[in-house]
Amino acid sequence: MPTGGYLDREDWHLVSELCVPNDLLLILDAAMERLVFDRRGIVSPAGLPGMAERTVIVGSSAKELRMFGWRVGWIVGPEGLMRDIAAVSMANVVVPVGIAQEAVAIALEKSSISSTSMAGYVNELQARRDLILSELEGLPVGVPAGGWCLLLRVSDFGIDGATASKRFLSQGVCATSMDGWGHVHGRQYIRFVFSNEPLDRLKGLGKKVRQALEVP
Repeated sequence: MPTGGYLDREDWHLVSELCVPNDLLLILDAAMERLVFDRRGIVSPAGLPGMAERTVIVGSSAKELRMFGWRVGWIVGPEGLMRDIAAVSMANVVVPVGIAQEAVAIALEKSSISSTSMAGYVNELQARRDLILSELEGLPVGVPAGGWCLLLRVSDFGIDGATASKRFLSQGVCATSMDGWGHVHGRQYIRFVFSNEPLDRLKGLGKKVRQALEVP
């Protein structure tokens, strides 16, 4: 997130070749770990040689399990680090209410026992991505391999993300500028979030975007 980038096993091997000999700690944001498209496999770097003892995995119910606002997460890591991680968490994180923790525990159990629900959600997200790519064909977009975001590089049209966002809104399209995601490059992009956009609402997006960008 937000690019939809995906690291395959070869990529993770390269990461491990940097971490292991240099005694580096890897902190992995795995909030969208199972939201991957095009039948890609899920690869955990903790399973590679020498990585289990140096990988901290941060998970969240918000994105992968569609439990927005429940604010329940978890951290998995080497035993020697967990005491310090727990101390930091207690001092910096509000404890979720009991009903939220129970709900997330059930959601995790259900999604791990049967992949039907998760697979259906991933298929729906992929269909939305494919429709957006079709609508924006020919424009400078990144093709996300997972998640529910897609970036369009608006600097190609001589404007920044903030300007593009205002133009898109005038066409009835809500897309956010990436200013806060990088001082140098972030302002070049606009982000479309399709986590809650059904296919029928996404149809016609290309025409509106082209009108906002003033391109044929």
